Formats: sequence, C-alpha cells, structure tokens
Amino acid sequence: MTTLFTLLASSWSRCRAVRAAPVRHQRLLSRRCRVLATLPQQEWVAGLAFDLETTGLNTDEAEIVQFACVVANSRREGGASFCEFVMPQCEIDPGASAVTGITKQLLAERGARPFAEVWATFEGWLRETLVSETRPLVWSAHNGDRFDVPILRRCVRDATGGPSPLLSEPRAAFVDTLPLARAALRPRPRYTRGAPGPFTLGALFERASPRGGALEGAHDALVDAEALARVWRWLIEEQGADAASAAWAASAATAGQ
Repeated sequence: MTTLFTLLASSWSRCRAVRAAPVRHQRLLSRRCRVLATLPQQEWVAGLAFDLETTGLNTDEAEIVQFACVVANSRREGGASFCEFVMPQCEIDPGASAVTGITKQLLAERGARPFAEVWATFEGWLRETLVSETRPLVWSAHNGDRFDVPILRRCVRDATGGPSPLLSEPRAAFVDTLPLARAALRPRPRYTRGAPGPFTLGALFERASPRGGALEGAHDALVDAEALARVWRWLIEEQGADAASAAWAASAATAGQ
C-alpha cells in the first residue's frame, strides 16, 4: 500500500533532482526513491503540513498573523504540532478579519509576538521534535505554491536577513495538495455552480474523514494544518496519489518523533 512515507520519499527526491521530469526519467527517479528508504533513521524524511492566516491576500505584502505546523507522519501520542499567533507590523485587512476573526486587539490579548521571535521559537521546536538538524523536510500546504509558500519564505527572509535552510534545498522540498488532489481524484468530483469547489480543503477533509464529518473551525491555522495532514495522508494512502514512488515500504519508520 502506498503511504505518506512513499510520498515523502518521492517528493524529496524529485524536487531536488528533476521537478518535472520527462517520462524517460521516471525509472531513475524510482530508483532514487528506493535509495531514500535505506537512509539512516536521522535522515528519514519528515512531512510538515502547515497553514498561515495572514493580514490579506497580496502575497507580496501580506504578513502572517497565525502560523501552524503539524508533523503529518508523527507517531507521538496526540501528534506533534506547533501554533502561535503573530503580531504584524501592518494593519489587518477587514476582509481577512471577517474570515478569520483575527484582529489586532485579539492578537494583543493573546500575547502575539513579532514573526522573527515566533520563527526562532519554531526552529527550536522543530529541532527538538525531530531530534535532528539535518532530517530532510517535505512541507505541504493547500494551494501553497500560490499563497502560503511565497508568503512564508518572504516573511522568514525579512525576519532573518536571508533564506532559511529549513525552507531551501538541499534540505527542504514542497508539495501543494491542491494539484495533488486534482491529479489523484479522477474522474473529477462534480461541481455545482455557486457551491464550494470540490478541491477546497474543507471538501477534501469531508471526503477523507471516516464518517464524512465537516471541517469545523476552518480558517484557524492549527485546525487547517491538522485537516491538511489528514487529507495529505488520505490522498496518498487511499487515493493512490504519487503511486510511482511505491518502493518505500509501508512498514518504514516515521519521520516524526
């Protein structure tokens, strides 16, 4: 059975080597996935499902107001997750506040800190959680390529003065579950005009839930990151996404501690 560990092996290998490889390269990439399965424990890949709530939708200017990350393949009881509110320097767009319920007053009441401090805390949390400073990372966000990833990278660069090794090759790779779902779910789910699309995180979470439960509390970064972790695993383990990398044994140990 294809598992999340399979995806992580494939994604890390392909993103580092040939992100959009032609067909003739598929066998080579498959061999690289098998090599990943032989890595020592400290090098096993960690899957990080993350979500941001922001001051607005402009990826060139928006600041983070809440950051959450879940180790999607953790074996810890209760999982392993990080979540903090962030105090932005700019004002929060009223439209964003209407969706998330986050205002500067709420952030002040929650003791929100500047992003530079939150990111430094996250770095320490991740190091302690993975018991490693070298473990390969596969980050995942829903519609991340267009929204979460560019904002996170820019905010981290502004906070630290340069790109972070946690977000850069050779250690890190990124997976967007939106195109992953579109490719895996065929035939495509029906779409009713005026209704939420079939590939929203909420719609996918409902399908991935054993009893079809709706996603409650959406637009909270931790709620969405936990939902994403479930959807990510479901896409791989039950919908056959990224099945070309099935060489990674289902019994492989997990990346998260």
